[in-house]
Amino acid sequence: MELGHSLRLRQQARLVMTPQLQQVIKLLQLPTIELIDHVRQELETNPTLEEGQEPEITTEQADAPAPADAAEETMDNWLKLAADEEPREARNRDREEEMEERQEARMVPTRTLQDHLMDQLHITEASPADLKLAEFLIGNLDSNGYLTTPMAELEAGSGATPAALEAALALVQTLDPAGVGARDLKECLLLQLEEEPAASLARRIVEHHLAGLESSNGASAAHLARALGEPPAAIAAALKRIRACDPKLGGRFAPAPPSIYPDGKVEKMEGEYVVTLNDGGVPPLRLSRAYRELLANRHALGEEERRFLQDRFRSAQMLMRGIEQRRVTLHRVLEHIVKSQRDFLDLGVAHLKPLTLREVADAVGVHESTVSRVVANKYIHTPRGTTALRDFFSNRLPTAGVTGRSGAGTSAVAVRERIKDLIEAEPPGAPLSDDGLAEALNREGVTIARRTVTKYREGMHIPAATQRRGGWQSQNGRRASI
Repeated sequence: MELGHSLRLRQQARLVMTPQLQQVIKLLQLPTIELIDHVRQELETNPTLEEGQEPEITTEQADAPAPADAAEETMDNWLKLAADEEPREARNRDREEEMEERQEARMVPTRTLQDHLMDQLHITEASPADLKLAEFLIGNLDSNGYLTTPMAELEAGSGATPAALEAALALVQTLDPAGVGARDLKECLLLQLEEEPAASLARRIVEHHLAGLESSNGASAAHLARALGEPPAAIAAALKRIRACDPKLGGRFAPAPPSIYPDGKVEKMEGEYVVTLNDGGVPPLRLSRAYRELLANRHALGEEERRFLQDRFRSAQMLMRGIEQRRVTLHRVLEHIVKSQRDFLDLGVAHLKPLTLREVADAVGVHESTVSRVVANKYIHTPRGTTALRDFFSNRLPTAGVTGRSGAGTSAVAVRERIKDLIEAEPPGAPLSDDGLAEALNREGVTIARRTVTKYREGMHIPAATQRRGGWQSQNGRRASI
């Protein structure tokens, strides 16, 4: 065998994602509220872009690629090529499993600090007026459980007197966890040390030497012993007690859910559901007339200036095309989802049909990756409430009709809802086991195994039958058995 060097020419196809294509894909997966921010930022940084309704300039005037050239590198074409890395069925399965895991995570009820406080507040014996003010104060707590809004603003917002607000705040501060409703760190620690005697060493340190403890160096036990005239061992024990307090009470609870801005809405008009996009806040865009005229006089520009303007014009055109492509694709996907899930809109979540990315992609005429990006982090307002688009997609569980023939199947979401209904209707003394739940579902025509019932039940944080005997209360506050 001989070793040597040689040169060979080989031709091969390679996928190259251009910056313009990356921008289009980014626009497609942006929620509407983030798209508005992105457009505002582009208006500030791209001088050739203006807010307005004037028709966009032709590609020849901006030396941009011709429309036919631009169409060849559209996002969906690239995604169709990029999808050849592995078998389509494997990609679909992995994507659907990931979607179901995210969906299960969303279905698990989470309790915020405000939820925890409200539950306690409603079993107190306070007057209706105090309860109303206490609810107002709880709504103004920050993520760590502190009341940082100035009392003057709270008075103006509630219309209550200072004395009434102080009484309501005192009520909030009696709730668990201790320290909630404090206006600063000192008050938070003192509330947690309330069980200590008023003259206790720990309380004295917090009241008079907290600033020293918060400093970068921190007050040493020897320094505090000299200042307070106490033995170092007692100071060390008091500091240990203070360190056991929690200055950030909100960390024990789920964060408050962010505000949701629906990307579209569904309304029933004359017996039909009509889809509209909620994109009125996206500024209309046009290309600057002044810069178009400047670019038309090429001979007056240097090479660097001409290239800069051409680049900015191309970027502006790609942004406007990307926004329009996002709008058209999102509307088509929403229309097909609404058409497929009409039973859900009419009758509720128990009638949610199984739906996959591939089904929507084939119906709309795009790639599954495009649909995945379209529905990511987006919501739609329906007669059944505001719903994440991801929640309309679910794996298919087989069903059988009374004749024994296989049916079209039912969605995993609908089956979870049915499991919850069965458990909430069970007698307290005779809870249904997972085998019993599976048998009940099979009698209703849903083919499901016991292990799948167990998986769904645990995913909803519902205890096993032995733990539900005698009644239980779910995390969302509903009593499953009486």
